[in-house]
Amino acid sequence: YRLLEKQIGEKYTCNEIIQTLRKMNITKVADGYYTPSYTRTELTDDLHEMGGFHTDYQLLTEGSLQKICKKAGKKN
Repeated sequence: YRLLEKQIGEKYTCNEIIQTLRKMNITKVADGYYTPSYTRTELTDDLHEMGGFHTDYQLLTEGSLQKICKKAGKKN
């Protein structure tokens, strides 16, 4: 989490990042479709920018979630 804190530019504490990540839930709304169930903030926007994907305003499919998980697992 400290590395993530530095990558975001040390604008947020590790505790803020951890709490935000824990609250970033996604809810299944129909077969194969998901929607975010968290409140968008400046921190979530910065996490999305850093990660190169957005789960905050898109209706997501299982395939798109798998791509996001795969991308998140890669090391830069």
